[in-house]
Amino acid sequence: MEKARDIAIMRSIGMPSDAVVAIFLIEGLAVGVAGVLLGCLAGWGLGAVIHMAPAPTGNPHDTLPMTLTADLFGAAGLIGMAASLAAAWLPARRAAAADPLSIIRGAA
Repeated sequence: MEKARDIAIMRSIGMPSDAVVAIFLIEGLAVGVAGVLLGCLAGWGLGAVIHMAPAPTGNPHDTLPMTLTADLFGAAGLIGMAASLAAAWLPARRAAAADPLSIIRGAA
């Protein structure tokens, strides 16, 4: 809702509400892709560091078990992308449907 005034200005110059929602979906997609890539890199790095930690078994060659599979990262990536797109689409749809004049005047 921080962008409600910007959305109202775009709508008041004649931009259709579908185009406004599409702009925010593209922005949410870009943020989601960047977040998924950084999250996968961070998850892989942390998993590798944890895997090097010694396990409390008494054997000095045992390390903590870690499972770093493509399925795990893929599922996390899909959930992250879905959350990012939902976070972009829901508020943009609501703001695009609002009356631009009332937003610009400060009523909303």
